[in-house]
Amino acid sequence: MGSMFRSDKMALCQIFMQSEIVYETVAELGEIGLVQFKDSNEDKTIYQRTFVGDVRRCEEIERQIGFVTSEITKFEIPVLGTDNFAEVPSPTRKQIQIVEEKLEGLELELKELKENRKELMAHFTDLTEHKMVLELSENIFSDQEVINFDLNSSSSEERRAQIGYIAGCVSQSKAFPFEKMVWRVSYGNTFIRIISVDSSDDDKKCVFVIFYQGETLNEKVRKICSGFHASLYPCSSSHDERNDMLCNVNTRLEDLKTILNKTEDQQRLSLMTISKELPTFTVQVKKMKAIFHTMNCFNTDLTSKYLIAESWISEQDVPAVRDVVSRISFKNDCTVESFVDVIQTKENPPTLIRTNKFTKGFQNLIDAYGLNTYREINPGLYTIITFPFLFGVMFGDMGHGLILLVFALWMVLCEKSLIEKGWKDEIWTIFFGGRYIILLMAVFAIYAGLIYNDIFSFSLNIFGNTWVNMYNESTVLDKTVTWFTLDPKSDVHDSYIMGIDPVWQLADNKIIFLNNFKMKMSIIFGIVHMSFGLFMNASNMINFKRYSSLILEFIPQFLFLILIFGYMVFLMIFKWVVYTAQPENDNDTYLKPGCAPSVLIEFINMVMFKSTNPETLPEGCELSMYSGQQAVQISLLVIGVLCVPWLLCGKPLYIRSLRNKRKRMNDRLEFLEQTKEALLEEVSALDNQSLEGRTSVSVNYQNVNMDLSEKLVPNESVSADQDEILDPKEELAQRIELVEIEHEQLTRRLESFEIEHDDMIMGDVWIYQAIHTVEYVLSTISHTASYLRLWALSLAHAQLSEVLYTKIFRMAFSLISSYYMVPLVFSFFSVWASLTVFILVIIEGLSAFLHTLRLHWVEFNNKFFKGEGYAFTPFDFKDIFSEEELN
Repeated sequence: MGSMFRSDKMALCQIFMQSEIVYETVAELGEIGLVQFKDSNEDKTIYQRTFVGDVRRCEEIERQIGFVTSEITKFEIPVLGTDNFAEVPSPTRKQIQIVEEKLEGLELELKELKENRKELMAHFTDLTEHKMVLELSENIFSDQEVINFDLNSSSSEERRAQIGYIAGCVSQSKAFPFEKMVWRVSYGNTFIRIISVDSSDDDKKCVFVIFYQGETLNEKVRKICSGFHASLYPCSSSHDERNDMLCNVNTRLEDLKTILNKTEDQQRLSLMTISKELPTFTVQVKKMKAIFHTMNCFNTDLTSKYLIAESWISEQDVPAVRDVVSRISFKNDCTVESFVDVIQTKENPPTLIRTNKFTKGFQNLIDAYGLNTYREINPGLYTIITFPFLFGVMFGDMGHGLILLVFALWMVLCEKSLIEKGWKDEIWTIFFGGRYIILLMAVFAIYAGLIYNDIFSFSLNIFGNTWVNMYNESTVLDKTVTWFTLDPKSDVHDSYIMGIDPVWQLADNKIIFLNNFKMKMSIIFGIVHMSFGLFMNASNMINFKRYSSLILEFIPQFLFLILIFGYMVFLMIFKWVVYTAQPENDNDTYLKPGCAPSVLIEFINMVMFKSTNPETLPEGCELSMYSGQQAVQISLLVIGVLCVPWLLCGKPLYIRSLRNKRKRMNDRLEFLEQTKEALLEEVSALDNQSLEGRTSVSVNYQNVNMDLSEKLVPNESVSADQDEILDPKEELAQRIELVEIEHEQLTRRLESFEIEHDDMIMGDVWIYQAIHTVEYVLSTISHTASYLRLWALSLAHAQLSEVLYTKIFRMAFSLISSYYMVPLVFSFFSVWASLTVFILVIIEGLSAFLHTLRLHWVEFNNKFFKGEGYAFTPFDFKDIFSEEELN
């Protein structure tokens, strides 16, 4: 659970791998899924990458697999997919080459068989149509041979005088236009017979025979047939010849059917053989393609013997990654071992929060709002408790919670079988993914229902009744008495053990009592929840070493919340504890119930600097709840108001001081650089002058730069003997050394000098802080009021449950006048149960869920959670295949 509190610490690593083992190393890292690779070739297009050829090769294999899969689908051959792709190891280059050769050969074979089958089917169609022409032409030609139908006469004059004919098939949709065209072109000098063929095919055919006279019409009719894509077939006018032709056609059709069946069997056999290996091939190719895509992100060293991969790795996973890299290197007997090097960086790392099946649902609620900034406190850890708890406060009913519990337990206990069923419905996926959230929501709903003593609008007498009936039997049985008053001074013998006393179910002032109780409870929970969020913000400030924000932001924010709204919570608790029905001391009449002031009025008087009017007080009551209340309230309000300018001005003034300090440091750094250049020039001048000239120059420089001498040369470095003459070059060397030391110290300080909002000008900083201050002050008020939704939804849920019971279920009993109306009770019960499930459990449950989500996203997360991170997305084959399944 440590990783649930904050995201894992990440390390930016460089993985050096020899070119020969890069593929195998990346494949192994993809199996363990611990490394997020960075793209080191962002300046290159995808076509300029090193392994783009291998990626295209994988895409070609995927295309071949898609072609084979489509053929398998056509033949309705079942494909048994792999249940666990992890069982399929990452392929070696040799294995992929075998797969490629096998698929390429199968593709060529299937395409050849497909082309052959296409040609055979075309031939089969021609023979079938020829058969139809021969069979249906019996209705046109007589049994005896028709004379003068032969146009093979040698004489052209005889040929022009003879009658000819052609027979064929045309599409039924074109039959009428075809007949019309023949008639118009021949000017009515043709005789055409068209016979429809009954067929189940989509493109129905018609058999036609056209009679004409002369060679000219013969050519025209044939051109028309070609234009309408009509098929022409030989058909003798002789009955015997037609029978011979029909027998020949039938024989050829049978031979074609045999060949087509054998071709189909051959295709089916090949596809059934490959279908057993196809899922494995698919997984292997996808893994190989992912590996080469990843390798395209790597850099090559100058010798082209190594590939360098930059990657993000969790610090606790770095040893495991090093073991993998070393093992692969040792396995392949590499001359130089591959290694993992951790490098320092100021780049913002990705966020990795480890979850399991229980915590994943709660973390998804937070991720929907925003992904944690790196090393920021994760609200998901506390959401595990606070989310179902606040839901239970609004949904508190033992009966409704029990219905939710049964549903959640069914999903939790049967989760393996439900996962195996593979239901892909979107709504079901959402419910099943949040099964543990629903489970805890149900538990807390039952707990809150136990506190409210509410189950389907009933109350349970679990711990007995603490109220005592002081009326005699005759008074109770008197029908003229419509109600009784129980005095808490005398009619209560003890406090109820847990929750609400069941006697309140019968009280006329039940709503007033529960309204008061739940409203104050909502405010208390809200202040505690928001205060906890502020402490989470303080923890973030300490973790990121923003100690100034701890003083300039957290303290004024916390004081403003606690001194004003926290004080209101104090008044509520003080009123509950101090004011009782029967004070311990009879003289303390100001502590009687009638003297208990309204907390809301007290809070308004505090903010408005008012006090209670003595004339409105009951007799024996005091103006204040405790001595010195007015002074305490004024002090708290003044301090709270002073927190506003503290919050408004503190941060900008601090940032301004830091910027001025950095400017002074930069000026000092520039001065040191100029001084060093002057000293170096002095050294070069000394090298070119005589001893007398060097001395005079040194004195002149010393006079000019007396300030530098005083600041940089310690007293100890100056010789005590004033008469001793120092070597000018040694003196300058000492000064240069001191300048370099101070320069290096200032440079290191400036490198570690970080200022918040450094990219803003001071005007923008003031505006930003003003917006932040106004937002916090107003949101503190609005967020406190927002928690009243706990009271509103809880009260509404209880009242709606009572209305359904009173107006539907209980009304059935008032309608029963005889035994034969007993089934009416069951019908009313069914209506009541249905409305309870659909309205009170489902709709009201979703409403309470959304309101709880809002309290966490806006009121709680707003106090400390930025959510500006980006997810850690490791190279993991499991993630790759899970995304493809979702798609």
